[in-house]
Amino acid sequence: MTEALQRDSALNLAQAAVGCIFQVTSLEGPACRQLREIGFCEKMHVSKITGGRTLLCKVCGARLALSRELAQQVQVKLYASSIPSVGDVIEEDYVEKYIHESNTKK
Repeated sequence: MTEALQRDSALNLAQAAVGCIFQVTSLEGPACRQLREIGFCEKMHVSKITGGRTLLCKVCGARLALSRELAQQVQVKLYASSIPSVGDVIEEDYVEKYIHESNTKK
């Protein structure tokens, strides 16, 4: 599968790979109203930190825990195949700044 095809493929946040940055394409479900109320909306960039029954994501410099059921209602597409990690000798502040800048360039 080509990089362009992977970037255009839609999937939900529960299916998304850990360690990648995604752009939210739509929020579809009964609990999504609450996500919108806290500012989690379409076109935002989110990185998935952990998976499992409860997913941990980072958006706008904040960590947000979502149930798997709620994450299945958040449609995303790949934005960046990976985020800098500690092994890359780049501090977490850089990652937060990168995601924050991505979310403010609308």
